[in-house]
Amino acid sequence: TRQKAFQPYADAVIALTHALAKRLPNKDISHAPQPPYLCQPGSSSECPKDSLYAAILKGAGDQISWLNMQYYSNPPVTSIDTDEVASYLSIVKGWDGFPGIDSARLVVGKPYSSHVNGYEPMTEVSAKILAPLVEKFGQNFGGFMAWEYIQDASGAHAQAIYTVSYTHLR
Repeated sequence: TRQKAFQPYADAVIALTHALAKRLPNKDISHAPQPPYLCQPGSSSECPKDSLYAAILKGAGDQISWLNMQYYSNPPVTSIDTDEVASYLSIVKGWDGFPGIDSARLVVGKPYSSHVNGYEPMTEVSAKILAPLVEKFGQNFGGFMAWEYIQDASGAHAQAIYTVSYTHLR
């Protein structure tokens, strides 16, 4: 099965995560999986029958502070806003064999550069991805990460993120 094929990789990531947690007590550890490796089986043609990252979370999830989901560079999984919101909701809810993850530990990652697959103008990201998730989860929404902040020299993207978060959390 596919699980057997990726299990050595999962075991290595699990062992590394536990080793880091032991050597760096009281430090945050984050992982940045791509959606095809943490999605509900059968939810899209790109979702594997067995989820690699579900196996990693099962083995080391208590050691991982956040999952920074890379909603970029994964066409077509990251090409439509509703797919990203549905993916986020699915990961929080979980599925058979995966109990889900607390929304406070799940971060949406998008690129700032139009040269990266999955790029969307910040107005769209704010309105179609962040606003619905912040509205649903409020203070328990895990947050937003961008790849990479140096591409936001003017601070316009950061201001848009602040605005949508502030508006929905007041």
